Amino acid sequence: MFQSTSRRGCCAIVVVLGVSGVFVETRAAGWVVDVDAGLTYDDNVGRAEHGVDRFSDERAHLGATLRRSLVLGESLGLGVDAAVVATKWESFDDFDSIEAAGALRWRLQPVRRFGAPWFEFDLEGAYRRHQSSAIRDGPRGTALAAVAFRPSDLLLVRAGYGFDIRRGRDSAVFDTESHRLFAHLDYRLNRRITLYATGGWRDAEVVSTSTPNQAIARVANAITTDRAMGKTLALEGPGHTSLPPGQVRIVQRVAYQIDASIYDARGGVNWGIGNSASIDARAGYFESRGRGGNDYNGFQIGLDFVYRYH
Repeated sequence: MFQSTSRRGCCAIVVVLGVSGVFVETRAAGWVVDVDAGLTYDDNVGRAEHGVDRFSDERAHLGATLRRSLVLGESLGLGVDAAVVATKWESFDDFDSIEAAGALRWRLQPVRRFGAPWFEFDLEGAYRRHQSSAIRDGPRGTALAAVAFRPSDLLLVRAGYGFDIRRGRDSAVFDTESHRLFAHLDYRLNRRITLYATGGWRDAEVVSTSTPNQAIARVANAITTDRAMGKTLALEGPGHTSLPPGQVRIVQRVAYQIDASIYDARGGVNWGIGNSASIDARAGYFESRGRGGNDYNGFQIGLDFVYRYH
């Protein structure tokens, strides 16, 4: 059964050079193309703490990924991905974007028998450009190491560590790094339907949106005006913008970077259609606990369709 890989978060274009034949024997499985389209609802677009700054929106994406698998030896394989994805938001059209990215994925199974673990080593890179939010433009990269095994024909278990880095083109606010641990389960109900769940923890520099206030300024690593999130009334009270009684001031929201711990859980169902397509329904929830009591949460639900051209 063909299954969607969209739940693993890879939307990516890259030209990969230098994958040379250092092994005596190299066999290729051939190129395939995955076309991926989907809809996602996000109930906290700006990762905001306060209700006045919290907005929900829907986005659609369309992407294509070129994949090739190489057998480098009896126990070693290499996957090469090259892809591009475009994203369109319903209301926050400044976030509309196109991303080009790519990946190299090594798979090593020292003991070749059913149930034996295999090891995964991934390198991913991407560049994203937004329609009207230059502070969010820039490259990102991921390095991942994981171990996986199948206790039975129906169950896949996977756990690992990932390091993520991002650099903003026009703002240091989006110069972030994170370390994450995760665990993942796939359970195959039948030859067409697979259930999956992932849980994780991240120690990260995160970016959130807020009305300007003194409490945020004291704990933020960096802060900048965020025109994409619009304007609001200045807040009164301790820790916020101080205004004389009876006065109202319109201010631009800001994006700020703080250190935080994030806990997340995701799950879904993948339904194979024939030998070349699948539908993937998914939902996820996260909580962020930031320095200085800057806490927020959110959830997302989505539906994806993937078609594979062999």
